[in-house]
Amino acid sequence: MKLNLSEEFVGIQGEGPYAGKVTYFVRTFGCNLHCAYCDTKYASDGMNYYAQTDEIASRVVKTAVEHVCITGGEPLLQFESVVALIERLQFVGRLSSISIETNGEVYINPQIRNLHYVTLTMDIKTPGSKNENIHVWKDNIKELRKQDVIKFVICDMDDFNFASRIIDKLLVPQQVYISVVWGADALLKQVATIMISNNTLKYCNLQIQMHKVIWGPKKRGV
Repeated sequence: MKLNLSEEFVGIQGEGPYAGKVTYFVRTFGCNLHCAYCDTKYASDGMNYYAQTDEIASRVVKTAVEHVCITGGEPLLQFESVVALIERLQFVGRLSSISIETNGEVYINPQIRNLHYVTLTMDIKTPGSKNENIHVWKDNIKELRKQDVIKFVICDMDDFNFASRIIDKLLVPQQVYISVVWGADALLKQVATIMISNNTLKYCNLQIQMHKVIWGPKKRGV
């Protein structure tokens, strides 16, 4: 089975529970959203290519990495092919973990529950993303397991208050990550200060994009 891809590369995972981990990234091509802060627009309107799952797995083995991240674009638009890749990767080389990053607005197939060795990171899009009619995440959150991750990208205090209300209402068992958009240093400090003093938010994780700290915001393939 083949995947429609934007790029593959070995880099440092900059976000989430695997932050700092040397990772093989498989970036799928195509997305159903157009986020205002998107830093990978080339994964929707740039160059693409097709690769068989066996070919991708062979390249992963050669890198000797322990973690693979399937990102996008939006990977769940190619769910069957993504599952085929995961099944092919399950026991190859030194690989010990796989993660999928999804924007939350493609319905999560319940089959994901059977992929016990995969961590799913799901965005809940804030108003600052400038996407309209965002609602699929409300159904998708029911499909998440305790091992999965919920992420909010914060553009301003309205976004932060939006995320805080959802977190306070749902009290989900998943890990929650709050990511302030790149370059908003004053907002980052404000959010950090509030999280320290807010009991509901103390179980959340504030994150920065580590790869951008290391190589800058425009570097690809890292």
